[in-house]
Amino acid sequence: NYLYLRDFFESKHPRVVVSKMEATYLAWIDLSYLNKSCEEIYQGLQDYGVLISPGKKYGRDCEGFIRFNFACDRKMLKKGLKRISKYLMKIERTK
Repeated sequence: NYLYLRDFFESKHPRVVVSKMEATYLAWIDLSYLNKSCEEIYQGLQDYGVLISPGKKYGRDCEGFIRFNFACDRKMLKKGLKRISKYLMKIERTK
């Protein structure tokens, strides 16, 4: 699932940076290019039906990052990534 997630962002949203996996099922994703606060990203993704952990919970330098759990079946992962993609496209269109 990690490779699918990483490849998804590389092909659909190349400005999104997915950190290298470190023996966990949680992806550390850099969305700082959006210039949105963690709260705005959290709320925006929640509005699209995706629950993430805002990066700010993990330190002051983590604004614009999210933590995303990919320990699910592929069908659920695809559904979540599609929703994230819709959110990102909406933000990118308004810039």
